[in-house]
Amino acid sequence: MSRHREANESVPVALTAMQEGRVGTRRTARLAEQEHAAEFSYRASRGTGMRPSRLAAAVAVAAASMLGATAVAADTGQTTTNEASAAKAPKIITALSLRNTQVSPTATVSPTAVAKVTFSLTVDDSTRKITTTKATLGEALIDAGVVLHADDKVSSPLNKPVTEGTSVTIVRVETKAISDETVDAHTSSDVDDPNLAKGERVVETAGVDGVTVNAYNVVLESGKEVSREKTMTVVKSTRVDEVVRVGTKEEAAVAAVQATDSTTSGSSSSTSTASVSSSSDPQSIALSMMSGYGWGGDQFTCLVSLWNRESGWNYLAMNASSGAYGIPQALPGSKMASAGADWQTNPATQISWGLGYISDLYGSPCGAWAHSESVGWY
Repeated sequence: MSRHREANESVPVALTAMQEGRVGTRRTARLAEQEHAAEFSYRASRGTGMRPSRLAAAVAVAAASMLGATAVAADTGQTTTNEASAAKAPKIITALSLRNTQVSPTATVSPTAVAKVTFSLTVDDSTRKITTTKATLGEALIDAGVVLHADDKVSSPLNKPVTEGTSVTIVRVETKAISDETVDAHTSSDVDDPNLAKGERVVETAGVDGVTVNAYNVVLESGKEVSREKTMTVVKSTRVDEVVRVGTKEEAAVAAVQATDSTTSGSSSSTSTASVSSSSDPQSIALSMMSGYGWGGDQFTCLVSLWNRESGWNYLAMNASSGAYGIPQALPGSKMASAGADWQTNPATQISWGLGYISDLYGSPCGAWAHSESVGWY
């Protein structure tokens, strides 16, 4: 009994030695638990007659486990493996005077296991479940093949672990450069012109719509615009309002034109020119001369439109760039000397030359007007 008593009493002594650091260990919560278990076993063995060697072996296994060794009890075969060094285990065995316990000097290191977690991911208009053992959300997304762009927004930190049942949302963020046009429509206004036949309309200034191009940087989140910033404005065209001249001049009576048409066709244009005062209205002069060419009121209308465009029926009109002169805009103006020496100042002389020019080249005022409409000159 004395030998059993000595062996049993060595157990709390050895545990006390471990607490005080004499066998190179530190008191921990786990050590305390093992101490209580050993003390309980020690006291129980006194009353039950438990073999000291079996009790000592159990304590050795616990001590070896705490110190990271692999301990094997000879009589029970119980094995314990931990991660720390096994170097200290023999000291514990010596302190406990355990004869039948073997300690392996090698320990097996096991990596820390990460529990599987399942979370839901909403991205690109769809939601799916992802199960992962990765340490962080970022690693879990990479493992699941989810591609993140630089500006994308993630509802949870990428560098933190993801927990079971978490809902993670990724908002795709995209920046686009776009442009649009703003149109400022032109207006139109009429201006009375006493030199035009009543009802005749001539565009003096062509209308142009104003167009402005604006450039923007637009931010989209999940395909929806959340902001836009104007980056540039370019004026593509400036608005120009249309101006139309509207004739108010009463034309000569149709009866007078018909009467003129019935006169002898043999009258020469030079005779007609001589019979017209140079002080008369230029259009009246032209109307009186047209009968010599067999032209009626319809041709007179074309002639009015033609020479409105060329000179506005101004006998002093001169084109600054080309040098064209007078009502018919003869180029050069000296051509009209064939109709009279006063070609520079007499509307009748200019009109006489102009009607002859039209007859020779175009056959009629309407022929000349059609050519001017087509190419801009006659």
